[in-house]
Amino acid sequence: MKKILLFTVILSTFSCSKYTRFDSITSQYLQDQNISIEKVQFYNANRVVLWNNETEFDNKKKGGKIKTETTEHTRITPVEDNHPIIVKIDPNNENVLLVKPDSKSNNTLRFMKLSETPTQIKEEFLKIYKLNQFDFQNELYYLIPDKIFSRYVDKDIYSESGFFKNLFKPKRKNVWCGTVNWDGKEHQIYFKYPTFLKISKKDKKKHITKIKKLKGNYIKD
Repeated sequence: MKKILLFTVILSTFSCSKYTRFDSITSQYLQDQNISIEKVQFYNANRVVLWNNETEFDNKKKGGKIKTETTEHTRITPVEDNHPIIVKIDPNNENVLLVKPDSKSNNTLRFMKLSETPTQIKEEFLKIYKLNQFDFQNELYYLIPDKIFSRYVDKDIYSESGFFKNLFKPKRKNVWCGTVNWDGKEHQIYFKYPTFLKISKKDKKKHITKIKKLKGNYIKD
């Protein structure tokens, strides 16, 4: 049953889509051909929401005295699925890619292979998102939190935007979250499905050539 469910999720992700996953095979091919990944347009596979709580202080004069009013609010930064992003290779580790969701900002998120993830976080990640039986689990570049935990979050974070999508959903919900470094600070992060890097099928066809079988003796499929 789990295999059928996983296959359905994967099929729904890639069927009837103009995108295809960016895996280690494609990455190696680009390196061998001296094609810089910075010249390839990447996309985010699944919606990601970053947020942190900020405190603002405002001095106001009341009754001849200055009083400081404290206001706390949550700053939310969503990165939608199929959102175009900029990718660079980490100079210290070729299995880690630095992703810029905003071209006007220098803030980056670290997408990596599972091999670069600490063992405990890797095991939690695979278990929570049921990736243990996913054939490509070691080939993709995932956004993996530094920590993983469950907590109650507001609807604006766990739910996709849109009035009708939020109409019958509770104001708060207990979901799996984590922490990442963003803008030099620790931010909370949430994604319903694990996110990874994609490229357009046109780009892949342009860069990756199909290898034809040589004439002569070969094993038939």
